[in-house]
Amino acid sequence: MNISVIIPSFNSDDLVFNLLSHIFMGEIACDFEIIVVSHGNIQELGACKEKFPQVTYISEPLGHGYGKYCNIGWRASQGDNI
Repeated sequence: MNISVIIPSFNSDDLVFNLLSHIFMGEIACDFEIIVVSHGNIQELGACKEKFPQVTYISEPLGHGYGKYCNIGWRASQGDNI
């Protein structure tokens, strides 16, 4: 795995959906993974999960903050570059 992209999400399901749509719209010339770390309510990302099943979705309790969500995604990642 070349690249891991970590997307922390807090009540931003529409933004995450738009971001994933743009990422998967084009040709990407490397091996990559995308990890979305959400604030406990992974159901809000239902549309993303349906359209982008290749993305890893992690649900964490509310209140951890941006840095903690990034670290959780980093621990779950398998890429050489994060």
